[in-house]
Amino acid sequence: MVTQVMIAEVLGLDVSSVNKIPNQTPGPVFNPKTIKKVFATARRMGFRFKTDSKLALNKRVKLLEATLKELIPSVLSVEEIASRWKVTPTRAEEIRTVIYGKKSASA
Repeated sequence: MVTQVMIAEVLGLDVSSVNKIPNQTPGPVFNPKTIKKVFATARRMGFRFKTDSKLALNKRVKLLEATLKELIPSVLSVEEIASRWKVTPTRAEEIRTVIYGKKSASA
């Protein structure tokens, strides 16, 4: 399986650059020639690109995550989440864990 590390080594680029170009990650603007080289080399080596549907899904997931973090700030306790959203404390803890990736100190 071809990796982005392998493509970066062939082209003499940072792995982060090779990652950002095909994934259309916001940030630095790359020279069009560099972009073409990355895609051409990746295709030649047999790299499997993410499909447009996967990229669109990733964008939707990131938007949903940002929205949930606005609606349920990390400063809220499990009890506050349960009360505000009319769910059990167990469900509130699950929601908090899904959004922030760790259990709260009060659990």
